[in-house]
Amino acid sequence: MPLSQADFTLSMRTSPMRPNSPGDEGLRSLLVHRLRDAAKAIARIPLKTNIVTAGLKKYSVHCEPCRAWFDLPEWGEEVTCPRCGRLYVLELAVSSAVPNVTD
Repeated sequence: MPLSQADFTLSMRTSPMRPNSPGDEGLRSLLVHRLRDAAKAIARIPLKTNIVTAGLKKYSVHCEPCRAWFDLPEWGEEVTCPRCGRLYVLELAVSSAVPNVTD
């Protein structure tokens, strides 16, 4: 299914290509497809944070209508954009397995 212009724009905004940073190249493969036609807030976990040993420090969240990023100390099922006051509810979450720390 091809991306709509809105989904393509949001995908590129939340998956930036940094100059001289080949480690970020895989971010461009994360594409946002809308499950329903509504504004989105996309949470991103820092790739360089070791979530197994250090714990998660914060989430970066992009509010699509504001085109602004804001930080949250933790992510929940609901989040409110501090700039525009929109309430967002969790729509889909994908978790990834981590290596066993005791191995």
